[in-house]
Amino acid sequence: MDQFLNSTTIRCLPGEQVIMSSNGDMLMLTTRRVIYLDSKMHQTTWHSISLEQVASCSMHARANPILLGLAAIALIAGLVFLSNREEDAAGISLGAAVLLVLGYFFSRRATIIIASAGGEAISVPVRGMGKDKVLDFLNTVDAAIAQRR
Repeated sequence: MDQFLNSTTIRCLPGEQVIMSSNGDMLMLTTRRVIYLDSKMHQTTWHSISLEQVASCSMHARANPILLGLAAIALIAGLVFLSNREEDAAGISLGAAVLLVLGYFFSRRATIIIASAGGEAISVPVRGMGKDKVLDFLNTVDAAIAQRR
């Protein structure tokens, strides 16, 4: 009887068990490999790296801090306009400051990268996972690799 790793068609290898999954089962760690599966509309991406072949695990996070700088400038301008009793300009500047701060938070992106010794890599955008969950996943991958070697 077949054992499945998730609700799709990825089958367990003999003796394989799921250790951990994250990102809505897009990224799975088993006792033998790391698997990435993503299905969108008419496109499916599937990638598997055996634990023996994992060369590195990392998380890459990026943001646009310039948006916070621009928000600070807009805030200062809004306060100056308020002190000069220019309510319309102050409203526009303060509104722009709020939008720029929101833009900063919505533009932040993080990616988990698991690279193999052969040069292939699994690159998974982090969605709905906090920093602690991501680090826990990466530490668990490292522990599983150490246990296999």
